[in-house]
Amino acid sequence: MPEMIQHGQDAMRAGQLLEARDMFATYLNEQEDGKFAEGVRWVMASLPDPSDEPGKENFQRIKRLQAMKTSHPESVYAPWALCAMGEVYWEARWFSEASGIFEEFLRSYPEHPLAGGVMVEAGLGYLSNKQYLEAALIFRRVVEEPKWNAHRIKGALGLADATAKAKAWKQAYYWYRVVEAERPELIRQSAESSYHYGLTEIAVGNPAMAISRFLLTVNLHPHQEAAGRALNHISEKLRKEGHDFLALYFADHARQQFPDQEPGRRGQAALTRWIVEFVSREHAKEDWNKVYQRLDELEIYLSLSWDYVLETAGALSYAPENDVADESLLWMGQAYQALEDYSDAVQTFTRLIIAASSDVKRLEGQERLASLLQDQIRWFYARKAWVPLLKFHADHRDAFQLVPLERERLLMVAQAYQQVNLPAEALHWYDQLIKEYPNSPHREEILLQQVLVAQEQGNGSLVREVGASYLQEFPEGRGRGQVEIALGMEAFADKRYVEAIRNFTSALQHVDGEVGQRYLLRNRARANRALGQMELVVQDMRQAVSIEPAQASDVLRLGDAMFDQGDYVEAQSLYDQVLALDVPAALHTWAKYRLAVSFEHMGKSAEAASLLAEIKELKTRSPELEHTIRSAATAVLDEMSLNETPSTRIPDVPIKS
Repeated sequence: MPEMIQHGQDAMRAGQLLEARDMFATYLNEQEDGKFAEGVRWVMASLPDPSDEPGKENFQRIKRLQAMKTSHPESVYAPWALCAMGEVYWEARWFSEASGIFEEFLRSYPEHPLAGGVMVEAGLGYLSNKQYLEAALIFRRVVEEPKWNAHRIKGALGLADATAKAKAWKQAYYWYRVVEAERPELIRQSAESSYHYGLTEIAVGNPAMAISRFLLTVNLHPHQEAAGRALNHISEKLRKEGHDFLALYFADHARQQFPDQEPGRRGQAALTRWIVEFVSREHAKEDWNKVYQRLDELEIYLSLSWDYVLETAGALSYAPENDVADESLLWMGQAYQALEDYSDAVQTFTRLIIAASSDVKRLEGQERLASLLQDQIRWFYARKAWVPLLKFHADHRDAFQLVPLERERLLMVAQAYQQVNLPAEALHWYDQLIKEYPNSPHREEILLQQVLVAQEQGNGSLVREVGASYLQEFPEGRGRGQVEIALGMEAFADKRYVEAIRNFTSALQHVDGEVGQRYLLRNRARANRALGQMELVVQDMRQAVSIEPAQASDVLRLGDAMFDQGDYVEAQSLYDQVLALDVPAALHTWAKYRLAVSFEHMGKSAEAASLLAEIKELKTRSPELEHTIRSAATAVLDEMSLNETPSTRIPDVPIKS
């Protein structure tokens, strides 16, 4: 063979295709004819040409080969040209087209000496295209066809790789053993075969041998991506066996050796995963020192902190590997939460829920987001920080939409609105709670709070509607007294006094405590007075005054009732009691004025005149004076009534979801 052609072949093997083309062209310039010239022309058709349009070099090469094959269909090089076209498709990673060319070759030249090799190449094409079944079928034909015996072991290795990638582990193990028995160097020469042989060993229960296969892959093919995957498998196996630091050693090697490839990202993920597990637990200071010392011994340089987790997970969250990206978002959320950056934690978990590639990770993101949101709401609620609670809920409204609706949260938000005197918003949340959870164990509490909020809002029709529902569903409920009070006050405001008296009377049987009892008796007395039933007014006020400690306002009201009944002697005694107490000036003046009038009615004009003179330097009383004093006293009594109203706020007891 001419020396120039030999140099051209060497350049082709080195991948220097343009240099090879120049050498072949030089040969043709010197020797246009002869047995080597024809072959050189076919080879040049398969090589790139400097004049090829950028980006279309492969199309031009295929076009030239096709033209040569069409012009010289009987040439001994025509079958080779078809193979060369398949090779170009292969180089361009157009595996389907390459397989099509190889199949055409086998149909056209079934007995050609190149057929066995073409079959192997076709099988490798299917293998690269992840069509493992098709690849396995072709490799099996190579193995079983006697005339292709020269390619049998290569076919067997392809069959082993195809079945391993298809996870048909027992078949893969058999064929790897066949190849290993006859030509073990073929396995060692291929990073992918060595790596998948290791996976197969794990699958068939030979983990120790798997480590040897993986180490062989790493040592013989240190720069192949399969070596990085082998490093990560070694790391994972060691971690499962409890050898954490050795596992970190191999993961760190994968990270450093393949920083911008999948093995490097998975190695970094393994390191970050371990750090998350470590910093999530409590450790003594000496434990931290031991860990850092061991890492230094292995020359693994890591920062055991949530800040490091945040940094590395942030980069990994954009990894093309979906499982790595999903888990990294989870770590980021945990890191933000541990660093008390709750707003960013919420945003990160929200991003995970929306972008997660698997339902498992999406569900885990939802659980963590729900827990975080609920913990924050509980934190504000426990401290009665109503405004911050409502602000947090409003700021993260979108995040709340992504987690299940919790009875506890609805109730706390409703109560927060109630506490900041926004009854309309509170009612909205209580309504939502009732609709979402009609059979909620909190139903009694929800109905009760709806009644109380409707009362605060002055919504009489809603008080009647929800109050009636409560009494019907919970006739012996713990909030019955409060509901009866609300119904009574609504009836009183609507001048349905008989109904109001009935509600107040019923409420007295269900309300404990002197404040509630006095409040009911006082308001029942008001309703009786409106109906002109003064004897009942006196009875209610006597009962109210009998509750210790007696309230000056109730003593004064009883005095007024006795006065209106014409019992001036008892009225005098009650007014004297009020004057002896430390009461607001307006009530003191009213009691003194009524006492003076009582003296007048009893014929004690001198005592009456003396008291009136003290009130105002007048010797006789006038309607204007009485009206002024009464108005002032009424205003004070109304204010005192508000202070003596039983609380309708939520009791300070924990709410369980």
